[in-house]
Amino acid sequence: MTLDPIKGDKLSPRYEGPYTVERRTSHGSYVLRDGTGAPLKRHFAPSQLKLVLEDIPDTPTFTVKKLLGHRDSSKVPGTKDYEVQWKDYDVITWEHEGHFVERQCIRDYWDEQAKKEGTTLPTSPTQSSTPDTVPTLLPNTPTKRVSKRQRL
Repeated sequence: MTLDPIKGDKLSPRYEGPYTVERRTSHGSYVLRDGTGAPLKRHFAPSQLKLVLEDIPDTPTFTVKKLLGHRDSSKVPGTKDYEVQWKDYDVITWEHEGHFVERQCIRDYWDEQAKKEGTTLPTSPTQSSTPDTVPTLLPNTPTKRVSKRQRL
């Protein structure tokens, strides 16, 4: 697992992951791969890594094609729900930010919103915590995943 450099507040998860170590570079940093086998964009210092030794069960996930909109969550005050267009499905649903396995698609959504409005982003786009409750993260792939178990 890696230290989250864009941690929103003290209640946000500190680490993202898990990832697989591909190799150690000559300068001592590590090259990591995500759940699909794609290499991450940057290298990580040992101080930014946390060793995880448990076996991770296979959890069914769905791939997000695009986030279409957002709204304040009616179930959890201070958090957001996102309108999700699913890859390979014709269904559009609203999902709570806590249901996302990883937050890169949310960051990309807020980057896109900032470009449309011509403003800068807040330090925490969702202004709340987004727990990484399912262990499969795919931050550098064009599509994002959400756990089926959490899509209720």
